[in-house]
Amino acid sequence: MPRTKAESTADAVEEQKTDAVEDTAPVQAEEPKAPAESEYTIEELADGAGNIFKVQRECVVAALKVAGVTTCTVSKAKELVDAFMKKEVK
Repeated sequence: MPRTKAESTADAVEEQKTDAVEDTAPVQAEEPKAPAESEYTIEELADGAGNIFKVQRECVVAALKVAGVTTCTVSKAKELVDAFMKKEVK
């Protein structure tokens, strides 16, 4: 039975749609990125020394200056201050 032009065109379009669906890879959802931590100056970190680091202001300033840091995140500053406070005094 001969096909009409409309039928063959509709079939061709349908084949293209199914081919396109099969050819595309599944889209992977991007993992949500954690917001970047804010950086603070030595003075700002030193102002919160008692609350954040549980040490005196001078200890925070000294720890960050010895590490050569001018701006830093709170988590990195905690690491530096903890390491500084555990150093042996000679």
